[in-house]
Amino acid sequence: MEYNVLKDKMQEISSIVSKFPESVQEKVFDLLISSLIKPDDKNNFKASAPKSPARKKTKKESAPKSKRTSTKKKDSFTLLKDLDLTGKAVNDESFADFIKHKKFKSHVQFITISVYYLEKIMNLENITIDHVFTCYKNISKRPPDNLIQAFKDASGKRFGYIDFSNRENITIPHIGETHVENDWEIGDDK
Repeated sequence: MEYNVLKDKMQEISSIVSKFPESVQEKVFDLLISSLIKPDDKNNFKASAPKSPARKKTKKESAPKSKRTSTKKKDSFTLLKDLDLTGKAVNDESFADFIKHKKFKSHVQFITISVYYLEKIMNLENITIDHVFTCYKNISKRPPDNLIQAFKDASGKRFGYIDFSNRENITIPHIGETHVENDWEIGDDK
């Protein structure tokens, strides 16, 4: 095929290809080029055949997949050193003694018992996550990896043992009180 003929055909192919959506232009170009070249000319034409227009690589294609890393800052809590859990301030049993009389199998139950002790036994107001975190440390119990989620679980529709709507004033509603006072005592088989 002569140069001028090829040049004219290429311009014609170019105008046809540009009318198609970008997503199929490469296939249209390849199809038109292959129909332009006769089967016996393909071997002679391969070396000088124009390459199809380079396809732009997207970020998904060019960048290798990497593990998703969380940039979310980990929550940290404060041990309240001035929180006296010995029971001396309220002439009652210590938190450690109180919790010994309770059976708990989950962090939800432990949080509920802690809030009960802080609110009903110690008569504290404005109980925060740091107060309960201090209860964990007081008896050397490992807090859950996601303490905030444990509070959400304890206050959610499934349990509703605590009121966590205000993180600066966690309280215990009657359902939580009932479980702590009646259902979670050591020796109860309920």
